[in-house]
Amino acid sequence: MAYRTTFEAEEDIAQIFAAGIAEYGVVQAEAYISELLDVLALIGRQPLLMRLRDEYQPAVRFRVFRGHLVVYRDDDGDAVVVRVLHGRQDVSNELS
Repeated sequence: MAYRTTFEAEEDIAQIFAAGIAEYGVVQAEAYISELLDVLALIGRQPLLMRLRDEYQPAVRFRVFRGHLVVYRDDDGDAVVVRVLHGRQDVSNELS
């Protein structure tokens, strides 16, 4: 099992990295992204670990990582990371 990311998720990760550099510096931003990528790898190994949220269409799963929410769905055993949202973002709005 593996994970892959959508274009939107890649943009989210790049934005998180850029904001991290601006706010905390390169070393901290790199450490945060490294930990985030570890979480994505865990999701890839165990994509069914989190509860299915079928109130969203298509149904997704959420994994909290510090101040962010990883939104992903299962695709034949692989995790597809749809978005990586800041905890203050309106999830419903971002997923519509």
